[in-house]
Amino acid sequence: MALYPILPETAVSDDEIPLPTSTVIPTFQEETWAVAWPEIQPLTQAHWLETQREHATMPLDIDVDTYAFMDARGDLSIVTVRVHGVLVGYCTSFLHYHLKSKQVRCAVLDAYYLDPFWRGLGWSTTLFTAALDALKARGVQRVFGDTKPWQDIGAMFERDGWLFCGRQYTKWIGD
Repeated sequence: MALYPILPETAVSDDEIPLPTSTVIPTFQEETWAVAWPEIQPLTQAHWLETQREHATMPLDIDVDTYAFMDARGDLSIVTVRVHGVLVGYCTSFLHYHLKSKQVRCAVLDAYYLDPFWRGLGWSTTLFTAALDALKARGVQRVFGDTKPWQDIGAMFERDGWLFCGRQYTKWIGD
């Protein structure tokens, strides 16, 4: 588990409310589903409201059993961002072998979120770097990610060498 400290140690005590300044030292590490989920869960509603547009037809109902199963199989990566031990962000990825190039281990970014209070400090870039490092350590060779038009982070992807490879659409066809 790699740690990515941003700045040197500071005199902020654990009982103080840390402010999003250069004195705060976030850590970025890969964690298991069992460890991370209890702290990710409270952030999921805010994440869902911010990123999804069809709340009536697609209510938030996370399949925790499938996530746990995938983690137990080694097919889930969760990289978290913590401030003084408190989870403030995460990046989850599903791992698989490519169906059309079965020797290539791939990952799909499932969800990435950083509490709005902590945005604008460069931590998103560091979160993605830590996530890619964790995936590479697991043998992943190709990563797929997407972004929402109303929260477009494509420029960040491209600065990091990601290639734009298409658009993704969705359509509700259920009753």
